[in-house]
Amino acid sequence: MLLEEHKEKTKNNSEKVSTKESKVLEKEKEIEMFMQHVENIHNSKNTEIFFEAVSSLRTKLESFEQSTIPKSFNIITQHYIPNYQIQTNSKTVEIEIQFEIKAKYELDIPHISSITSDKDGNVWITDGRKQTQQLQIKEEIQIIKTLETDLGDAEIRCLNKDVYLASSSFRQICYLAADDKLKVLKDLFPCEPFPIHVSDNEIIVGMDCSSVNDKTDIPIIMRLGFNGKIRQLYKNHGRQLLTRDVVLCCTTITDGTICYIDSHYNTGNIGDVVCIDKDGTIQWKYNGNSLINSKTHSFTPIEVLNTESNNLLVSDKKHHALHVLTAQGEILTIFDLTIIGIEDPGVMTIDINGILWIHSKEMNRATLSHVKFSGI
Repeated sequence: MLLEEHKEKTKNNSEKVSTKESKVLEKEKEIEMFMQHVENIHNSKNTEIFFEAVSSLRTKLESFEQSTIPKSFNIITQHYIPNYQIQTNSKTVEIEIQFEIKAKYELDIPHISSITSDKDGNVWITDGRKQTQQLQIKEEIQIIKTLETDLGDAEIRCLNKDVYLASSSFRQICYLAADDKLKVLKDLFPCEPFPIHVSDNEIIVGMDCSSVNDKTDIPIIMRLGFNGKIRQLYKNHGRQLLTRDVVLCCTTITDGTICYIDSHYNTGNIGDVVCIDKDGTIQWKYNGNSLINSKTHSFTPIEVLNTESNNLLVSDKKHHALHVLTAQGEILTIFDLTIIGIEDPGVMTIDINGILWIHSKEMNRATLSHVKFSGI
């Protein structure tokens, strides 16, 4: 009886093992098909579809507990540098996107709230403690000028020899006069100006609306002339242009197009990148990528910059990444900055020499990283 019972159990177990082996083989074939699909999309250089395909593959692997595929295939941040093509008048050119860290500099301050660069390649910073510094950075940092601006978390931008600052505390746009004294260009009370962007012919100002209860019909972005006069005002009709609290950063692309960050500035920096045309109509929104977004790691854009090729660089703090977008909001790549030793990227600037300066924090000290980039 014991022998017969043992044989029966052995037979049942063999049948179960055989059934599971069949299922494993089916799943392995399915995974192989998915991986081939991802490889084909990779070869097509379509970044957005590639990320979606990899995300689907990851879901398949996670649901397949008995898979022989290593569990290490669990992408948190994707380092994917594709080649992409541009059409010139005479031929199609293939371009590769690359980032390389050249140097790191520690600053004797705990935090940088804003950063910009001037026509001589010097870097200007505000430290969030009422101080503004002009830095010359070569083999080491030399402080050229220190100004006690008394503006709190001021945003700073340069145009040629001119330096402009926005202060939500004093609700003013100021400029630095020849005697290094701040002069008021425009008092925007009751609005609270936060980010500014200075182009060759105008100043773009974004607003901090965190203290406003009803955000449905308030000014969130305006265009100023260099005489301080308001040229154009964009109101938040129906909370369409600003769905959160703060316009955290802004820049311009072409034809009067404004690109800015719609952010929860005081509650974790969760946000979107938004693009509006000259009339204030939303052209596109970018809320990160589903491959790396999650409930615990949302898209946290801090700065958006326009490159010489009219592409956009977005620093993503929680993912330690740079998102590279076209002017149409299409993703070119997501670059994992930890690969070159940068974590928690914050404010950034591109100087006149094409150097990307990225602020990050290490050991409770502000760090500036000199990053060389190409292909964008």
